[in-house]
Amino acid sequence: MKMSHLRFAAAFVASALLLSGCGGTADPAPTETAAGETPVAGGDLSILVASGMTNWDPGASTGSFPGVVWDRLYAVYGALITVDVDGRVQPGLAESLTTDDGGTTWTLTLRDGLAFTDGTTLDSGAVKANWDRFAEPANALGAARIASTFTSKVVDATTLAITPSTKNPILDKQIADAIPFVASPATFPAGPGPYTTPVGAGPYVLEKWDPAVGETLVKNADYYDDGLPYLDSLTFTLVADPAQRVSTVVQGGAQSMNGYPFQFISDKDNPAVSTFAVASGGVRHLVFNTQSDLFGELRARQAVQLAIDPAELVQTLTQDPSALGGTSLFPEDSQYYDASAVLPKRNLEKAQALVDELKAEGADLQVDILVAAVPELVRAGELLQLTLQQLDGLTVTVNQIPIPEWRAEAFDKDNFDITFYPGVFDLNSPEVGMANLFGKGGLDNVANFGNDDMNAAIDKAQKATSDEARVDAIRAVQEVYVREIPIVAFGIDHRTFLHGADVTGFASMGRGALYTDRLGYVAE
Repeated sequence: MKMSHLRFAAAFVASALLLSGCGGTADPAPTETAAGETPVAGGDLSILVASGMTNWDPGASTGSFPGVVWDRLYAVYGALITVDVDGRVQPGLAESLTTDDGGTTWTLTLRDGLAFTDGTTLDSGAVKANWDRFAEPANALGAARIASTFTSKVVDATTLAITPSTKNPILDKQIADAIPFVASPATFPAGPGPYTTPVGAGPYVLEKWDPAVGETLVKNADYYDDGLPYLDSLTFTLVADPAQRVSTVVQGGAQSMNGYPFQFISDKDNPAVSTFAVASGGVRHLVFNTQSDLFGELRARQAVQLAIDPAELVQTLTQDPSALGGTSLFPEDSQYYDASAVLPKRNLEKAQALVDELKAEGADLQVDILVAAVPELVRAGELLQLTLQQLDGLTVTVNQIPIPEWRAEAFDKDNFDITFYPGVFDLNSPEVGMANLFGKGGLDNVANFGNDDMNAAIDKAQKATSDEARVDAIRAVQEVYVREIPIVAFGIDHRTFLHGADVTGFASMGRGALYTDRLGYVAE
């Protein structure tokens, strides 16, 4: 049977963001998903992506986002554990990661009989070797931010004892979203630099790779999960133009791509395609460089925020006149939503008064907006430029860069005054997400934001042992967000996959990446 036609933004309702109250892995999600019936075995499937792979290092991931590197790393390495869209830790190559003392110590338990595709054993020693390598500063891996916060000791072949440097009740979620991938230690590169010969224990084996074209992976017949993957092969093909990606899937030249509902509206009645929406949703936002000369000043951030109409901005970005703007970090149906934790409404008069104050004090009022060069972000950047140019005294430029270069330019080099986060930021595990977004050393703290009240609220959320305590702490996080404005949220959106109507088995991890071992085709 064929799957239902496209479902669009008006029909998407964000699910409540649920969190388990204690550390440890949950029961595994069923293979059959809400996206369709159980796939049949066999077939080849092509996924279109916006950027190619330059490094297969298992410590090079920046989070479970679709279409970047996570999808391919998961395909080659599998994952020790993952986080689902409800913020629950799910088993994988590891049966469990648990704590009995609130996060002072943790125990990782691997499945029996695991092996890398080079024939070497995936045991607790191999996991330790990967994590120790990630933590070494000389290797310059993003994974060091988590791997350097704990030590591990081999107990036996399938058991690893983990001791955080400070008590950490959410280490399982941090590992799941930052360092769940491990490679065969026999293939580690000699020193820092790209890892180009990946050997893992995942559902697929890398057969062919061209950074400018894409990757072809073939089924790993010895994958730990009997019956998976369903597909014989999986191909990731680089197509930079999002409109071309859409037309290629619609015409049957590929079977899947990730994007957002507004990209697929013109094919809403096309029976050849369907969509799968990631339930949790995420916040669209722009970011201030709080370490820049201008936006290190709160009044400058306030002036920009007061000049913005969130609805106008999100409608321009999505080209959807019905899209709703908003400055809350959570959708209204979330247990963390706080109606008082929203930014002030647009007020150009107050914004101008703040700019006048800064101008009188001799501030340099040149504003550089950095955008990844994809159509929706260019539209948003140009609208923001026009908006801010209404304020007398500001000089505003927009700088476009290729999307694969955005993180290095914004996060690593801090080469911006204002930038748009390229996509949505998912907060389905808010105590982890908030730490990444706002916390000291956060994996996504593009704003360079550092605030003692914020760090204290995040710490309280991470140590919460009840939903009530966690909600209170997340409320405090939102209060600091509204007071300090390191970012400006302007709407909630949902990551969405466009796919052929005969493709099924869609299930997503916390930030939207797919469990590619569950993908396949419906029966004829």
